[in-house]
Amino acid sequence: MPEGIHQARLNMFAKIQTEPPGDYFIARRYFKANYHFWGYVRRPGQPWSTAQLVMLNENQKLAPDREQINFGFDNNYEYKLYGHFSGDKVYEPASNGIYPEFVLKNYELISSHPAPIFKSQRTGRAEEHDTAGGSVPRVDGQRRAARYRHRRVLRDLEDLRANDVGGRE
Repeated sequence: MPEGIHQARLNMFAKIQTEPPGDYFIARRYFKANYHFWGYVRRPGQPWSTAQLVMLNENQKLAPDREQINFGFDNNYEYKLYGHFSGDKVYEPASNGIYPEFVLKNYELISSHPAPIFKSQRTGRAEEHDTAGGSVPRVDGQRRAARYRHRRVLRDLEDLRANDVGGRE
């Protein structure tokens, strides 16, 4: 891992340790075209490995990108979210997954350039994978592209859980 990224992760770990407890959550936007989940949400003071990929309920407050009608512009931004988990699970068809619902009441931007939390962000794989699977004319090609995107999402989730932000590899 490059020294700059390693240091950024150590700084992020130290920052997480100093987050005061409270009635809020820390979130990282995770935008993928054609997917409807919002991103990862964790409690303050907890490592990213405890975060949950969530579906956002925007009945009370719109998400930042939807407010600005600029979908996904905030990919990888870090936010302080105010709200709660409803206890409901929501089906997301593109990933064929079921995710917890987070009811958004408000948010504050923490950083538009936070330290990486996924291994792919540290190795440069993110750009390579984010552009893959464009439009495929054949139905079987579209299925392959959807499976590929789904595997990429699952691999990022596994990376998040496996690589605690304490700088260990």
